[in-house]
Amino acid sequence: MNKISVLLLLLANALLAGAQQGFDFRASASFVTDPPGNVAVLPSTAYPMQASGMTYGWAKTYLVQGRDRSSAVDPRLAGINFASNGSPATFYVDLPLPGTYKLALAMGDEGRQQCWVACQVQFFDGCKLVGTVVRGVIDSGHFCDAQGTAWSDQSWCSSNVMLEVTLTGTRLTMVVGTDLPTGDFTTIAYLGIMPEEKPNFSLASTFAVKQGKQISFPVNLSASGGFNAPIALSAINVPNGLTVSFDPQILSAPGSATMTIAAQSDAPTGFHPLVVIGDGGSLEQTALVALTVTQ
Repeated sequence: MNKISVLLLLLANALLAGAQQGFDFRASASFVTDPPGNVAVLPSTAYPMQASGMTYGWAKTYLVQGRDRSSAVDPRLAGINFASNGSPATFYVDLPLPGTYKLALAMGDEGRQQCWVACQVQFFDGCKLVGTVVRGVIDSGHFCDAQGTAWSDQSWCSSNVMLEVTLTGTRLTMVVGTDLPTGDFTTIAYLGIMPEEKPNFSLASTFAVKQGKQISFPVNLSASGGFNAPIALSAINVPNGLTVSFDPQILSAPGSATMTIAAQSDAPTGFHPLVVIGDGGSLEQTALVALTVTQ
């Protein structure tokens, strides 16, 4: 009697985690408690600083000053770093992969009016400019988002709009301040970086092993980024003497299909890496089924 054992199902084409990385700018690290995923940036935070798997920091710290403002507001807005216009400061963030990212920004000051002439923050991919935020007067307790709109400290958290940038390299460069010596400052309270989540789906499975000539187990599909196309399941690298079928063979994600592997009496024994393919919406995902057939 043949025994078919499924040893492992591995996900391929894994996506970079879509969690947002935040940088909270202020004068002292212990002033407030940062939200999960955020790190404090001080005027003395020099590149290359490492935390939470990120490398970041100011290129020239002597151009940067900082203030602690109010611990009663959202921690992302509690303090600021600032650079004098005419002497802009450069902040580096090394990202794990090139790609499309969404940037959140809070440019302003909880304690006093800023940008009485003009403030400016620019984003670069290497030497290529990929985004500019320019703003005139920002009232005390208000913060400008990545689209140049100023919100009150109560409204910014839920209403700020991100800026989408596509990077061909892995370093995001932020330049804080203008080149004109206008006598005022460009202030920044928060920078958030989030990988764009594109429509996608993935394959996964939980399974039970049975002795005999046939085994069935579920193949689960999950969807992300608004993916809603039908997905066709198939298997390749199936040797003679083995058959693989799916019920249903076409389904939508999220959903589950039953995968059945049957072995004939003369099925070749040994290890057989089968590949499950999900094809839908101009995307293709694969998973490996490590299959062993024994006599």
